[in-house]
Amino acid sequence: MDRLIRRGQDALVAGDPQARQAARAGIERVRTAGLPVAQRGYGMLQTDAALDALAAALADHQSTDRETAT
Repeated sequence: MDRLIRRGQDALVAGDPQARQAARAGIERVRTAGLPVAQRGYGMLQTDAALDALAAALADHQSTDRETAT
């Protein structure tokens, strides 16, 4: 999960359209496949919200949302 979010954040900050598209596609693949449920570190609601915000920022070609990227 950390790697997936970091990849999206890096793509968001870099502003490269191909990197943004690839990161967003990765998020969508993981979400479609289903996130494994574990009670060890990530709350499902918070994780879903973070992925939603990151995917939306990646989809917005004008976005350079540094709050999402930190």
